[in-house]
Amino acid sequence: MRRTWVVLFVAGIVLASAGVAALIIWQANSHDIPIFYVLGALTISVGIGFSVLHLSVSDEYLRQHFGGDENARRMREMWRGGWVGVPLGIALIAAQYFLGSYLPMP
Repeated sequence: MRRTWVVLFVAGIVLASAGVAALIIWQANSHDIPIFYVLGALTISVGIGFSVLHLSVSDEYLRQHFGGDENARRMREMWRGGWVGVPLGIALIAAQYFLGSYLPMP
């Protein structure tokens, strides 16, 4: 029974994420905002969020909430790479700004 609830919960998260993504793309297209601006801003936001989590959350908290040293290490490694999202997002925005007339609009 517990596995069924977990599968339903994960499926709900996936469907909600797809719905939010579709809503963002729809609104960006209806207001003539290039999609790279939106993707760049979201990438920068996620990168900053992961970097803040990496710098602020203690190892003891991770071990306690993620079930041991191995899972805590995985979360720490994922968050450690968060800074990559910031230059990647800036590159997306710069590509749209400088190459905007050459990039296809969906």
